[in-house]
Amino acid sequence: MRRLAIAATLFALVLFARAQLHVRRIAVQPGVMQGNTYVNASLGISYPLPEGWTGVATPPATGAAAHEFELLRAFPAAAPEGPRMLKLSVVAQKDLPDDQQRDPARFLVAGDAARRGVRNDGVERVQLRAPFGVDVDGHPFQRAEWKLGNGAPILYETQVAGVLNGHMLLLSVLSPVPAEAGELADSADDLKFSPPAEPAEETVPPAVIHKNEAPVKRVSVPENVMRAHLRAKVDPAYPSEALDRGVEGDVTLDVVVAADGSVADVTVLSGHPLLNDAALVAVRQWKFDAADGERETLIRITFSLSSARQSS
Repeated sequence: MRRLAIAATLFALVLFARAQLHVRRIAVQPGVMQGNTYVNASLGISYPLPEGWTGVATPPATGAAAHEFELLRAFPAAAPEGPRMLKLSVVAQKDLPDDQQRDPARFLVAGDAARRGVRNDGVERVQLRAPFGVDVDGHPFQRAEWKLGNGAPILYETQVAGVLNGHMLLLSVLSPVPAEAGELADSADDLKFSPPAEPAEETVPPAVIHKNEAPVKRVSVPENVMRAHLRAKVDPAYPSEALDRGVEGDVTLDVVVAADGSVADVTVLSGHPLLNDAALVAVRQWKFDAADGERETLIRITFSLSSARQSS
């Protein structure tokens, strides 16, 4: 009995420590340039720049959209002051309207509408191609194309967007040559995704995507105890890409449950990129018993190929 009590205490201490790092886990850390490749371990991204281009990894900072944070800005090494530009940004998925959180096409359309409003200075913005589906490292992304300007100079913009590890990733390119804009956008094929890294201790505070809120009462609860208070459960849909590629395994989530029993926040701690988003979507819909204050727990979601094939 004493051993059980000690184990429970240690587990609670671990969860308490995780709770203290909660803001840090949901923060987007600055990436780095390794040679000519941009790497962001906190998001699980690596991206080699197009040949002849150079770039700067930028600390996440407010971009054109309300919750858009620029990660990388790149330009031709031979003409850094010209109109050509490549930008990699991220938007916290939970900060998007409900109709955009899982739909990159709607995200691109909404972004286009917002830019039309912001750039109401006589600059014409014409859509050349509506959002269409593309595959980026096994993930479903959407791509759209525009022409900017009604006279010299005219620029061509292409955007590629998709959901990754609970965030909306956006690659934007600008060029005065439409073919070059298309080729630059094709470099999205070189994006590689991996599970987000565990946050490391750091001396510089990270740039946080989510707004800090007033402290609330929160207790840590073991997974088995929390599952006993589960009242409504949604099983994750097995991603077709994961099935096709034979990917299975566990996704470990840090889950914050509000006092009313709804899921207030979910963060991926570990898991395969092809499975993470399905687990996030499912657990966000879970309902637990109400309580006096917030509770934080770890939830493991197991994806099994054999179980998925038996049920299909």
